[in-house]
This record gives sequence, structure tokens and C-alpha cells, in this order.
Amino acid sequence: MAFRPSTLDLVLTKMARGDENDLADVRFLLSRDQLTVEQLRGAFASARVPDVPEIRELFQGAQAKVLQIAQQGI
Repeated sequence: MAFRPSTLDLVLTKMARGDENDLADVRFLLSRDQLTVEQLRGAFASARVPDVPEIRELFQGAQAKVLQIAQQGI
């Protein structure tokens, strides 16, 4: 039996790089398993982001983009 991380965990992982390919993957993931804006915001708040300024900045910058993607699917 194969295992994969939850959709929410995959979305958070994709946000750490913040490139367009990863955002396309986020669109795909959210089209298959729609998460609410509230679920995403909660995950953003509790995510364990490495203490590397560049990664933190990319993760922060990706939040608005991911929320916009999620809202488009509603």
C-alpha cells in the first residue's frame, strides 16, 4: 500500500519554494481536494518553517497566492 502526505502537507511543502511550477501543483492539489481558507490559514499559522530567512520570506509571500487559488475553487 502506498502512502502520501495529506493534501494540506503537500501544499505547505510546495509553498516553501514559491515558484510557478509549485503554484501550478497547488492548483492541481486544491482542485482535487478542496481545502477551506480557514483550514489553510490554520495550517499557515502552525507550519514549522525552517529558520532560514529566504525560506520564511518565500513561505510568507506564497500565502496570499495560495489563498487566492483556494478562493477561485469555491
